[in-house]
Amino acid sequence: MEGETHQRMRENLKEALGGFKQKSSHEKDGRINIYHGEPVPENWLSDVDFVLLSNGAVKILIEIKDEDITPKVILGTIEATDLASKCVVGKEEPREVKDATLFIVVNSRALRGSGKRKSHKPEQLKLIKKLMKKRLGNGCLKNLEIFEFDQDEKDFKELKNRLKKY
Repeated sequence: MEGETHQRMRENLKEALGGFKQKSSHEKDGRINIYHGEPVPENWLSDVDFVLLSNGAVKILIEIKDEDITPKVILGTIEATDLASKCVVGKEEPREVKDATLFIVVNSRALRGSGKRKSHKPEQLKLIKKLMKKRLGNGCLKNLEIFEFDQDEKDFKELKNRLKKY
């Protein structure tokens, strides 16, 4: 079930992605599942919140992480996505996933923390991005972006600019 923060982030992201051909989970498009091989239950790896399409092909996958952004969770998201070969949006026909970019959009509050202790999450995510970029290219992912999203106008513009690179 989608939480309140996740839903708000998804709705704001959908607005920010207005100029892109997109499919969104949790809505009329249906769940966006990714599989290794044929899209059957035993090959299911994960799901994502958005896919951006170019000429009908999956170009960008976007996963929102609004709370749990531990290295274990982020690495699991990256690896599960990189092992994928097919993406299915709702009841649509499977699409091949190849040379795609994964955007992991993280909630600023979860990243920065709210307690008195300093959060090490920003440094951990930079390290993960650096280490994983060296490994990409063997699976379906060609690029990885981890984007801090505070849901303000500046972030919308920055996200659009970064997405246009791909």
